[in-house]
Amino acid sequence: MTLDRTTYAAGTLWLEAPDWSELDGVTGQGSPWILWRVGFQTVLAHWMDEAVRRNVAKVEIIASDRTDEVERALKGGVFWSREIIVHATRPADAPGKIESMAGLPQQPAPARPTSEAELLSHWHTAQLDWLKNRDEKISLDRQLHPRVWIGPGAVIHPGAKLSGPCWIGSRAQIGAEAVIGPNAIVGSRSVVDQDASVCNATVMPDTFVGSKLHLQDMIADGNILLDVKRGTRVEIVDRFMMAPLQSGFWSRLFGPKKP
Repeated sequence: MTLDRTTYAAGTLWLEAPDWSELDGVTGQGSPWILWRVGFQTVLAHWMDEAVRRNVAKVEIIASDRTDEVERALKGGVFWSREIIVHATRPADAPGKIESMAGLPQQPAPARPTSEAELLSHWHTAQLDWLKNRDEKISLDRQLHPRVWIGPGAVIHPGAKLSGPCWIGSRAQIGAEAVIGPNAIVGSRSVVDQDASVCNATVMPDTFVGSKLHLQDMIADGNILLDVKRGTRVEIVDRFMMAPLQSGFWSRLFGPKKP
């Protein structure tokens, strides 16, 4: 869907965010579902981009789960140049049919997860659906090979093997003999060390994946490893295996840089 910039924005897009807060034990995101990251941005941001594509003048969101956090994330809609109103409960003037934000735009709304493991699986599926359905015409990333997208400033070792579809975010680093893809997302500023692999998996931003660690059907987030098949959450204590790339991480690990 493309935006006709010769026409004025019109109409209202009504959306409803699910409340899955009671299922966030394994995933441990600590925020409403629509503020979880899928691909390079949050579910909420994907829907706001959809509002721009549809050229609507106004967006109204029913978000009962931590409404104030959703409002803060939107900042009044200034980034999307749309009026955005967030409701904690369904207002009296809401239409009978409202689009669900349980999934991504232009994709069938998924069934409601009934367990923590199902919510993890749903998040994993949303990541891969985003990757498989990317519109190549609107991507700002560089396409290194068919359906292999590289963000600005990413560093890929010549010995790394990349198989599409995969997406590597800005300023990420991929080491020698690393295998990325198919169906792999490596978030911005993350590092996948030599001889590691990411297949059918997601590495969240600012995450270090150590040498010879092989991720399949998993989500790596800092030092937290989520196993989609088992529906489990493991905290990794070995910082050479997996770790958050916070400020000063490398200096703590290897000592300060020499002048």
